[in-house]
Amino acid sequence: MKPKSIILLILLFIVTPALFIALVMGKPVPEQRDDIKAPVPLVEVVTVSTEPRAATIIAQGTVQPSKKIDVISRVSGQILAVSDHFDAGGFFSSGDMMIQIEKSDYELALVRAQSRLSEAQRAVAQERGQARQAQREWRDLGDDDANALALRKPQLEAAEAALRAAQGEVEQAQLDLERTTIIVPFNAVIADKKVEVGQFISAGQPVAHIYSTESVEVRVPLTDRQVRLVNLPMIGDRGGNIEAEVRGVFGGVEHAWTGQIRRIEASINVASQTVFAVVEVEDPYSVVDEGKTPLPVGLFVEAHIQGSVIDNAVLLPREALKPGNVIYVIRDGKLEFVEAQLLQSNSDGALVIAQLNEGEQVITAQMPYAVPGMDIAAREGF
Repeated sequence: MKPKSIILLILLFIVTPALFIALVMGKPVPEQRDDIKAPVPLVEVVTVSTEPRAATIIAQGTVQPSKKIDVISRVSGQILAVSDHFDAGGFFSSGDMMIQIEKSDYELALVRAQSRLSEAQRAVAQERGQARQAQREWRDLGDDDANALALRKPQLEAAEAALRAAQGEVEQAQLDLERTTIIVPFNAVIADKKVEVGQFISAGQPVAHIYSTESVEVRVPLTDRQVRLVNLPMIGDRGGNIEAEVRGVFGGVEHAWTGQIRRIEASINVASQTVFAVVEVEDPYSVVDEGKTPLPVGLFVEAHIQGSVIDNAVLLPREALKPGNVIYVIRDGKLEFVEAQLLQSNSDGALVIAQLNEGEQVITAQMPYAVPGMDIAAREGF
């Protein structure tokens, strides 16, 4: 290569970078702007209302009879007749005849017992007369030390004992005769009948299984938190006037019945750590009030129990309560975390106690990257 060409190449390598640097350095520097800010998140909120609220406890259970027994025959014999209502679902009032057992044998037994009673009464009268006669004879003889046998005291005591036995036999025969008519001991409905007309039954044999129609019970489990919200009676005590609305679907339609908590059972469930409250509903089969819908045994229901009034409780949508029982609140355009105590959560929302003021805005939107103190804007949503 010629010396002249080499010189030109060297100059080119030197001048080109210099020109590039000059162009860059000569370019005007962009003006710094401090008024540009990141966009503020816009979230849905609800406005806090701090009016006094009553907690409503909702618990589930199954309707059970408050009183149920097996009706048992006290005597043996053939069934001659039964009530027209003697069938599953038949209703009875207290004292109604359910079954009539053949009574001829028991009538004859009563006649025989009465005959033995008459004989015992005659024997006692006779012994008393003989005892008086013996006492007079000994007195006439001037002997005041007559022994008991001579005065016929043992014979009289034996006759009197036989009289008492005969009286007991008559009473027993009368009882057996009365028991040939089996009556219903309380207002009831037949759940299951176990015998038929013409059947021979033995003493001690069940003839029917019956439920009381006066009331039914619903055992509902309550957690420790729910118990604190209701002024319940102490364990084992009878309840007061705590009302509970029992709701259930019967005949394809939802119905409601009014009941009261009557007692709290004496034990706590070991597995769930719940205590059972017993809700009583009177006249479940509409015997007294025929306009009511029957509440049958076995129906699965919900009990809505009115709780205590809480002055500083707030009802919020459930989505407003974040993990860890934290509430997101907008204060002066900034996000703040407020701890809450959850009282209950159901379809109506979450009832909480928290340091919230009337009219404050609580965020209902999900905010996975929420940071206390960040700028935030509200949009009324719920």
